[in-house]
Amino acid sequence: YYIQCMFTGDSRKEYLNPLTWRGDITQSGGGVFMDVGVHMLDWLQLLFGSPYAIYAQHRKITTKLQDKGENFATIVVEFPDNIIANISTTHNDIGYKFRWEVRIYGTDGVLTLLDTGRQYKTLQMIKENQVLYEYIEPEWWKQANIRALHTIIESIKEHKAPAVSYDHARSVMKTVFASYDSARKGKRIVLGM
Repeated sequence: YYIQCMFTGDSRKEYLNPLTWRGDITQSGGGVFMDVGVHMLDWLQLLFGSPYAIYAQHRKITTKLQDKGENFATIVVEFPDNIIANISTTHNDIGYKFRWEVRIYGTDGVLTLLDTGRQYKTLQMIKENQVLYEYIEPEWWKQANIRALHTIIESIKEHKAPAVSYDHARSVMKTVFASYDSARKGKRIVLGM
């Protein structure tokens, strides 16, 4: 019924440098939400389908450069079946630096996914303060990229449809653009998907 997603990173130097691509609106399309939030949104839409509404706040915290986008964003996404997600992203974290955390709250427990920039990712199922299940995936980043490349190559060689449909990718990008629209207008946007 509720998903909490958080990404933190420290890219303050890149947001203060007009010559880097990170956060540059013309080179990357936007700030931290376009850079990282899109991945969280993509994953959530694979799990829960296309959202029907979004409300976003985007801010420039440590940069005033006109060509740089937001380096802090928080977005509330409304999915079918009365599921609400909050995605918060920042490139201003001087404490943790890199942290990627997802918590999915359900009536039977909480599923957590944690990546603190190390070489592994941890998945846990928690109920009543007890870890019921834990899986630690070593070298997940390297393995994920290798698997993705193999899947792409196999799809091309065997003339198969891609693992992720074009409709899904289009839906995710529509939601991302709606978040920027919401932040500009300061209001909730109904997506009509």
